[in-house]
Amino acid sequence: MKDMYVEMLRELVLGFAKCEIDYKIDFSDNVKRLMLFDKFEDHYIINEDMMVAFHKLDISVSGLSFKNVDVAGMSLGYLNGVKINPQEVYNKDLSDTSLNGVFIEGSFDNVFIKGVSFIGALGNININPETIVDKNLSYAILDNVNFIGSFDDAMIFGADFEGSKNAIIDPQTIFQGDLSSCNFRNVYFDGTFEDCNIELSEFAGSENAVIVPQLLDNASIKYCVLEDATIEGDFDNVEISGANFTGCFGYIEINPQTIANKDLTNCMCDGVTFIGEFDDVSIEGCSFKGSSGAVIDPQTIKNNNFYCTNLCDVEFTREFSKANVMNANFEGSKNAIMFADKIEYNEYTSFVDAIVVGKVKKKWVFHFFSLYVLTCLFISDILLTFVET
Repeated sequence: MKDMYVEMLRELVLGFAKCEIDYKIDFSDNVKRLMLFDKFEDHYIINEDMMVAFHKLDISVSGLSFKNVDVAGMSLGYLNGVKINPQEVYNKDLSDTSLNGVFIEGSFDNVFIKGVSFIGALGNININPETIVDKNLSYAILDNVNFIGSFDDAMIFGADFEGSKNAIIDPQTIFQGDLSSCNFRNVYFDGTFEDCNIELSEFAGSENAVIVPQLLDNASIKYCVLEDATIEGDFDNVEISGANFTGCFGYIEINPQTIANKDLTNCMCDGVTFIGEFDDVSIEGCSFKGSSGAVIDPQTIKNNNFYCTNLCDVEFTREFSKANVMNANFEGSKNAIMFADKIEYNEYTSFVDAIVVGKVKKKWVFHFFSLYVLTCLFISDILLTFVET
């Protein structure tokens, strides 16, 4: 009988939600609990249909306890007025949970927080990395978190520290030296990065990050954002594809012939001084804007590929031949000379400051969506004419 009553109430609420009524309905906390939570073995799970309905109808759950409720992987901010104690949720598991708008009361000792998002979370969120389960902060978004302990042997790969406080990290103590794919804004570093993996990490807004590329794990800074970091040493045999040097400190001198794989693809080279030739170097997607010393023979670039390359501040020593310059930008370059019939270009190629011999033909890209819109307009016009006649 009780189950039938609950299902009737749920159907009623779902009906109201579909109708998008403009007046407020509410129920007692006990009734809300019966509608929102389903019993499953030894704990409760959230009924997702009811969660959506509660959201649409702005039904507050501020009076509900989430004790023994499985919230892992849920977007609790979808509900209005959620309050949780990490010690009381099922299995103490907040992994992959979004806590936007959720009020937190209680400690995180022995709590799973891998992949959790604290963006928009409320309350005093104090976390000791040494007391959470497995010391695992990987992929967590740590906005609003105040750290109260060390990161010794903590897992932090993929973590986002932006908006956190008091994160002091010695890279040498991090689990397996893996600091990859992190956003280190608001982090203070207290140690070296020797033998550490920092690929795909962002250092903008961090403090005291001193990086010696030669000493890194695999000697790689691939796809790192190095703003606010201090770079020391040379780049011989260092992997730098995708690295962004804008705003970093130190004298950045690069010989394209000696970097790993001769690969500059997708680099942002603002502040870089080039000291060697570019023979057989990959530069697709590279931005030379703000660099110096880049003197290029375009016929020696690997695969003649300049696709999506920003060539500002580059000086060329010979004309282009059989080159792919689609989406390339020549504005701010010097001595860029090419024959229109010997290059591959498109409407996104900027030839500002380049000399092009021959007529540049506009090659328009006609998207399927454009065809769809034009077809709809054509049919509408025919129907309108038919109705009018």
